[in-house]
Amino acid sequence: TDVWDEPDSGIWEVRSDPLQFVFSKLMCWVAVDRAVALAAETGLDAPVERWCHHRSQLRSEILNRGLDPDREHFVRSFEEDSVLDAATLLVPFVGFLPFDDPRVEATITAVEDRLTSPEGLVYRYDGTDGLPGDEGTFLLCSFWLVDALALTGRVDEAEQRLEELIDYVNPVGLLAEEIDE
Repeated sequence: TDVWDEPDSGIWEVRSDPLQFVFSKLMCWVAVDRAVALAAETGLDAPVERWCHHRSQLRSEILNRGLDPDREHFVRSFEEDSVLDAATLLVPFVGFLPFDDPRVEATITAVEDRLTSPEGLVYRYDGTDGLPGDEGTFLLCSFWLVDALALTGRVDEAEQRLEELIDYVNPVGLLAEEIDE
């Protein structure tokens, strides 16, 4: 819990300078949240008060600095208030916010509007990563969007996107990580 506020390279291991990635902070929050729950469940002698303090700090930082300037949707890092990251679709999956929270719904909409290809596949993020060239879409992110749509009540849209993703299964039943369209 002593290094959560340090910059890092994020889930996608970008080659730019380290940043305060929202997803990294979210995963720190998850770790501390689960540690608090585990200590309570098992009676473990642990610094629960300190952990709760860090969990609260993390939550505040994510909600105060991890949203776009209009406070609508989550962004990639505290330093980039307009860059999106598909990993922020996971905010409700880890219990940080409920699926019906307006910030979750706005994040889904932003990903659909700005990170989705014409074929309905999702890019990881829309910022620079320190590497030359463009990248393809990431199927994992596309599945995250399907799950998010389904769990926010947009089941028909989720089913349609899932059917489209199934078309990318190769003859031996595998999916590529990335698709260059």
